[in-house]
Amino acid sequence: MRLYAARHPLVEIALGSRGTPMVPLDLEVAPGTRVLAISGPNTGGKTVALKTAGLVALMFQSGIPVPAERSILPVFRGVFIDIGDRQSITDRLSTFSARMTNIADIACRLEPPALVLLDEVGTGTDPEDGVALATAILDDLRTRGALVIATTHLEALKAYAATTAGCANAAMQFDEATSTPTYRLIPGIPGRSGGLEIAERLGLPPAILAAARARRGQSGERIASYLARLQEMSSDLEQRLREARQEKERLAEERSALRADFEEREARRRQALQAEIETALRSMREEGERYLETIKDRNLALALRRQEMKAAAGLRSQARALIRQATGAGPAAVAGDAVAPGASVVIAGLGVRGTVDSVRGDRAVVVVRGKRMTVALADCRPEGPGGAPGDRGPRLPPGVTLRRVPGGEAPSEIRLLGRTVEEALALVDKYLDDVYLAGLSPVRLVHGVGSGRLKRAIADLLGRHPHVEAFSSAPSDKGGAGVTIVNLRL
Repeated sequence: MRLYAARHPLVEIALGSRGTPMVPLDLEVAPGTRVLAISGPNTGGKTVALKTAGLVALMFQSGIPVPAERSILPVFRGVFIDIGDRQSITDRLSTFSARMTNIADIACRLEPPALVLLDEVGTGTDPEDGVALATAILDDLRTRGALVIATTHLEALKAYAATTAGCANAAMQFDEATSTPTYRLIPGIPGRSGGLEIAERLGLPPAILAAARARRGQSGERIASYLARLQEMSSDLEQRLREARQEKERLAEERSALRADFEEREARRRQALQAEIETALRSMREEGERYLETIKDRNLALALRRQEMKAAAGLRSQARALIRQATGAGPAAVAGDAVAPGASVVIAGLGVRGTVDSVRGDRAVVVVRGKRMTVALADCRPEGPGGAPGDRGPRLPPGVTLRRVPGGEAPSEIRLLGRTVEEALALVDKYLDDVYLAGLSPVRLVHGVGSGRLKRAIADLLGRHPHVEAFSSAPSDKGGAGVTIVNLRL
């Protein structure tokens, strides 16, 4: 059961009419706690706390909005109270007998889960008998599964709550500096009644107060002094916790502000960088288009494309050499020195075997499956005895294996209808590799007519592709402008 900033409506109205601010109630009964003993000064708000807890529980179970900022409430089978003086002359009931009659009725009718609220339990009779009765009543209700909130001034009941499993103390705070109650409930500690201080504040003559202090025993004085120090320490701790909580909230706000500022600066930086990249790419595209527009001679354009392909092949060769150096492979010349016409080799990167037909500088013509192909001499790996390659190229890390899974038979035609330009180009590039390995030429690329954008993009790719020897549109009776025939360099 937890109440945060709960208010009793009648108390709030009464205080509001006098212009007095109300101190809301924070009350918590931790899970596993069956008895909460509330102690503290007279007129300190103990009975109001009981009434507020009972009223809020009944409002909750009746579907009425609860007067609290936040609350966690169980559902009770019954709510039982013993608050106030029920003495009756006509019924010949004294204060004590009226209260015992009511508590006896509660004990008979109790069915857990139940909420029991007892005000000043055990008073109205001999203090020793009252303590014994109050302890027995609380223990019986606790063992039967009821949730009990009781107020008391009896030190023995405070000790019972402090030493019994399933029980806890709470105190209505008392300001020692001003000798006045603060009406705030402090969990975990017993409270001091402060009867002499309250009596002094209410105008009891000083002579009577002096006599009372003289008659109070030393043990009672020590207990009162201990409880006063305990409440003072509790107040100091609560103040420090409040300051720590405020500091934590301040740091959280600063951290949020710094994070928001950082994210804003990062967003601006990314936008500026993106704009700069877009500007550079746009400038490059525009420069390339202007340059291509100046090329009127087809032969010059083809020569430039051949130079581009040659430069790309050189870059690929350099990349392979760098990869071999990074993975610990030996120099390319070692493999190349062992390659001669008639030698059986494995072509690195493709994983196919063939026979060397001739060697031309740093290039070799290799016959693979009856087809001749020109490859870099550095990519030729001589086969050792038993058909195993003598040089397996880059070494893989320990525990890592690599194998080539042969694909199915490559088709002589690929259909690209309905594809975006990016999707189609990726498919064509993969398809040219497959048919090149399969030794299949010519092949058909079915792209349709449309706006012509896809056909132009495919023609641009084919013009730069190292496997392509030539390409042209299909005859009108075999697809015309919607089909491109590609001859591969096998």
